[in-house]
Amino acid sequence: PTFVKMGQVLSTRTDSLPAPMIESLKQLRDRVKPESIDTIKVTLEAQLGEDIESIFSDFEDEPIGSGSIAQVHRAVLIETGEVVALKIQRTGIEKALAADLEILGWLAREAHDRLEDVRPYNLPGVVAQMKRSLLTELDFTRESNFSDIFSAKNPFKEHVFAPRVFKRFTTERLLITEFVEGVSPEAFAGTTEEKKTLARHGGESAFHQIICNGFFHADPHPGNVIITGDGRICFIDWGMVGQLTRQMRFNLADLLKAVMARDVEHIAYRGNRMGRHL
Repeated sequence: PTFVKMGQVLSTRTDSLPAPMIESLKQLRDRVKPESIDTIKVTLEAQLGEDIESIFSDFEDEPIGSGSIAQVHRAVLIETGEVVALKIQRTGIEKALAADLEILGWLAREAHDRLEDVRPYNLPGVVAQMKRSLLTELDFTRESNFSDIFSAKNPFKEHVFAPRVFKRFTTERLLITEFVEGVSPEAFAGTTEEKKTLARHGGESAFHQIICNGFFHADPHPGNVIITGDGRICFIDWGMVGQLTRQMRFNLADLLKAVMARDVEHIAYRGNRMGRHL
């Protein structure tokens, strides 16, 4: 699962990797080999505390998406008739992550000790941060809360949103949200003007999340973004978020201002100041 995450990140680096490799890595966003439906149903019923048939009038065995940590199935609630998305955690994922992170940690320490050129990158620190982020993603109640925080602070609800969460069904290993119909940004076939509008709305939201709120979606690859039929942007998978202090946001805003003004001296000054306070 950890290496799948790394592949997802690399799938966005069209500046660094050849096109055929990028196309292959894109499959890791939502086309990882799914678990058997029998195993998934055992996990689902254990988290619900009831039979699937007592809560859902329809449950699709074929997943609509499958990632490194969980897979997503479409279902219909008996109570309200609402179509929902069920994010169900893979069995034994904690042990798999622990094994991956142990290997990565060893590699990072060896590289740090033996290769002087990579020492400034502090690879052991990078792996430690990755470990904290991945372990946070295993608790879907945190993802539910992160999604709610974004929705509460989001001033662009008519253009950008997160799926509504069904709190009463949410557990550490199960997350149920409204089902959002749409396509990935890469598959969006709108006009040039529509694409520009979407880019502007997405940019405004990202800027507001980072600079104004200091609370932002930290894994917005195309597999975690949906463009709806009415032209809205939906951010899904809130398991990984970033947070910035007020001082960090001030420094970042000042740096962006210097970049816009092409003030090279101030860029160097602010970058140095920010580096000292990490």
